[in-house]
Amino acid sequence: MHDLCDAGPGRAVMRLSRTATFWFLAVILVMFLFAASAPSPLYAVYQARWHFSTATLTVVYAAYVAALLAALVWAGSASDRLGRRPVLAVAVLIECVAMLAFATAGDTTMLYVARLLQGLGTGIATGAIGAMLFDVQPRERPGAGALAGSVAPAVGLAFGGLGSSLVTTFAPPRAPLVFWALAAFFVAGLGAVLAMPETVSQRTRWHPALRPRVGVPPALNATFATLVPCIVAFWALSGLYLSLGPSIVRNVLHEQSGLAGGLVIFTLSATGAAGSIATRSWSPRLAIISGSGTLVAGVVLTLIAVNRTDSALFYLGTAIVGVGFGPAFTGVFRLLTAEVGSDQRAGVVGAVYVAAYLALGVPAVLAGVAVPWIGLASVFDIYASAVLILAVTTAVAFVVGSSGRSWRTGTAVPGHCPCPGTVAVHHSA
Repeated sequence: MHDLCDAGPGRAVMRLSRTATFWFLAVILVMFLFAASAPSPLYAVYQARWHFSTATLTVVYAAYVAALLAALVWAGSASDRLGRRPVLAVAVLIECVAMLAFATAGDTTMLYVARLLQGLGTGIATGAIGAMLFDVQPRERPGAGALAGSVAPAVGLAFGGLGSSLVTTFAPPRAPLVFWALAAFFVAGLGAVLAMPETVSQRTRWHPALRPRVGVPPALNATFATLVPCIVAFWALSGLYLSLGPSIVRNVLHEQSGLAGGLVIFTLSATGAAGSIATRSWSPRLAIISGSGTLVAGVVLTLIAVNRTDSALFYLGTAIVGVGFGPAFTGVFRLLTAEVGSDQRAGVVGAVYVAAYLALGVPAVLAGVAVPWIGLASVFDIYASAVLILAVTTAVAFVVGSSGRSWRTGTAVPGHCPCPGTVAVHHSA
């Protein structure tokens, strides 16, 4: 269970074994994303209690995305230079403070503070954990780090929304208990982090490598431009679900149970993970084209469901959307990272996630602003129709542009599907 590691002259400390560290990292990643989706089913409750607008609700959500993106673009490189353990310890501390802010929130100002802190902590943690999972993965299972980085976030997102919904439904006055429990977990998690072995042997203070590296090499510009609509379509739709999904279920589909809102997030995340795992051996080209087609089918069903006020059909369409999201984004990620060398990979990864997280946050805010003017159902119709156009454009452009071209599947960076609200990235040293 433990390894004995030297901590300095005359001192020795007990460190977790490589295997124990791997599994603790997976659990911590699950809980970061559990915490990330836990507030979503409560937004409608907060809105009714504090009487703020739908636009305010989506801006609170976008604050999380903005902070996460800002942290994400440098966290992996920071842990490469400063060490995985100290960077992850800082992230866990920030997350603990965020949970306390949620637990004691009495107005929208505290929601902003909590969401900003949570985005910062989650961005730092996922960058460091994504790298460390590869450092300590079982030697006999070289793909375990990628698989854990894919499944753990999806599991966390799925059960965070569902768990929060259960508490809200069956014990509404005790909803803050979710955040108190999460705060207690992260306090305990800090102890586990401090007991982990450091996997970075050469550590420095500041270094140019810590600066964000975002960019696509000229040879990849055409491919990246072809794939941007796919990235925007999938992540914009995910942003709509994570910010306004429970409100759509409650106010448009007239499902008043708090559990129903959480089930939307659970359905999207769980099917996304299942799709990613089931298609992990597919070529990037096949994954992108089939995932885009699946998304189109799912969005069409959700549009029909909203206009017919059919909640069962809406959940079915959401499940199909999730199944498409997993393979398609996995394909995008694998295709782009396989086309570049290790010295350019961090910049390409950064470019992908700048596009992804801008799509995750900005359209959702615009949707929230539009709701008072045209209504939630109309906003969903317009939003989903725009996603349909982008997804179809991607599929057609990719088929036409790649005809006669042999795409490499690549093995430099294993294909894993970061799910809405996070990313598990292997940052090259």
